[in-house]
This record gives sequence, structure tokens and C-alpha cells, in this order.
Amino acid sequence: MGQPAYEAAVNSELALDGIDVRIERYFGVCKTMSLESEGFEAVTDDRTAYLPTLDQILTQSSEARKASAPRFPETITLATAAAPDGSVAIEHIRVAGCGKTYRLNLMSKYVAPALMPIVNMMEAGHSLTTPGLQARTEADVVNQVQEDRRKRPDIKCAMVPLVYDIRVVSPPDSTGQWREQWDTYYCQASQTTEVIFTPSADGKTLAVDGKLISTR
Repeated sequence: MGQPAYEAAVNSELALDGIDVRIERYFGVCKTMSLESEGFEAVTDDRTAYLPTLDQILTQSSEARKASAPRFPETITLATAAAPDGSVAIEHIRVAGCGKTYRLNLMSKYVAPALMPIVNMMEAGHSLTTPGLQARTEADVVNQVQEDRRKRPDIKCAMVPLVYDIRVVSPPDSTGQWREQWDTYYCQASQTTEVIFTPSADGKTLAVDGKLISTR
């Protein structure tokens, strides 16, 4: 149906999950942006023992974000677990504007006999995590930011920390270990957490550790 119809359809989904504030954080005052699909990725195997349904993946308003203590480091037992019931795919969307580019990720799940799939936002940016692992890591990152927040009583607001971008800073090495940086913010404060993912030699577990490397 053409690019305008595509952008209208995507924007109707993005409006449901606080994406406006993420885009504003990344692009600033830029008002002219284009959205282009980079294709779909089938979700056939989540590879983690923790396999959330779409409505369990945390959203901006979720009470589950109101964190207690950080859980880093933790070891996750991996499993050859099938994807959630139904057909699942992730669409990667390239957003371009004002000399910058950004990546959005929409996970769609179809469950019969519904006519349309359920669509949820995954985290923006580039991550090598699977859906279940991403949701679990996101909880750890937010918990860590909340711990730092308690040391900053000068920042007063009700906003819960929100992940607005992820990037791979070190791809998997010969042992399979890789590193990502997760950017978060609340109110006017921004943070970057470096997360290290280390698979065991037998591939049965994944150690996940992270540390806050900058606040601004």
C-alpha cells in the first residue's frame, strides 16, 4: 500500500508503548523521520528457561519495573525451549531523521483464531539477546539504575527508568562471550550500563553480569 500507509500502520502500534519518549530521547527535537522495514526474523527457539509471554515483557508503566535490589551477576540455565505458542516474528524497523538512525524492534505473535497478531515493542537498538533473555536482562539493568537513583535524592520524579537504546560493543569472541551497552534514563538523568554475557563451555548456562559505567 506504499510507504505512507506502512508508516501509519507502524506508528499506530508504537503509540501503545511509550515509544514517543524513547524517540525524543534519541532524536531530540527532530520532527521529520522516515520508517523503513529491515525485514523479519522468525523466533523459533528462545534458548532460555525463562520464556515470557508477550504481555509479560515489561512496559514503561509496568509495576514490575519498580525495582528492589539488583540481581547482577546471575547465571541463567539455558534450555532448548520452543517459542511461545503460535507464530512469532520480530520486525526490525530503521528510523532515520536529522542525520541520525535508530532501530526499533516489534515482536508479533499470532494465535488462532484471531485475525490479527498481538504486537509488542522489544527494546530499541541492536542486541544479541533472545526475547526471554532480553526481558530478564532489562529487569537487572533497571534494578541497578534504581539502586543508583536512591543515592541521588536531588532528582525527584515519578518516572521509572526506561531503556531507550542498546548496542553491541564487543561481538562474541572465541569463547562466545559478548558485551552490550544499555542506555536508560528517567526524568533528566541518563545512564549507561555495560552488560557482559558469558556462555558456559558446555552451552548449558549463560552468566550475565553488568555494571553502571556512566551517569549524566
